[in-house]
Amino acid sequence: MKVKIVVLAGIVSVAIAAISLNPRIGYLYNDTPQKLTSSLKKKINKEIDFMVKEWDKAAENKDAIALSRLYTEDADIIHYDDVHHSGRESIRRHFENQIANDPKLKKSFTNHNRVFITPEIVVETAKSHITGSLLKPAPPTRGRYTATYVKTEGRWLILYERAWWTWPFKYD
Repeated sequence: MKVKIVVLAGIVSVAIAAISLNPRIGYLYNDTPQKLTSSLKKKINKEIDFMVKEWDKAAENKDAIALSRLYTEDADIIHYDDVHHSGRESIRRHFENQIANDPKLKKSFTNHNRVFITPEIVVETAKSHITGSLLKPAPPTRGRYTATYVKTEGRWLILYERAWWTWPFKYD
């Protein structure tokens, strides 16, 4: 019985240490969290804007490896029509297949809106505009997405991404 209690106490101690050191959730256990001032938000926006430009450049260059490196190792994405990928390697394969099967596809994004959860977690929504697809039947040309960015080792990466099609209504 004592051995079970000691093992259980050890597991709990390791779990608490791991949680407190995890950059995504460690702020919950930090006695002095960094305050989200307007100047800090501006700085974070610039950093994420830089990362988004990296994403755009990698997509333009059809570089699946560079694209996948902008996602965390344990990233989870669900795209249009329930296309689901978990982990950086699965995401890399997704981009490789997309590039091979639809090489003229281009994506651009507008109407970015960000919500700051902590200095290390930001949620973004935006409109996506899809052009150049050679697939038949042609996919819709517009969509939306939500991405959760996390700052890991000084770098912003995508942890979760959800995307869906929207239809071009005449009043939109």
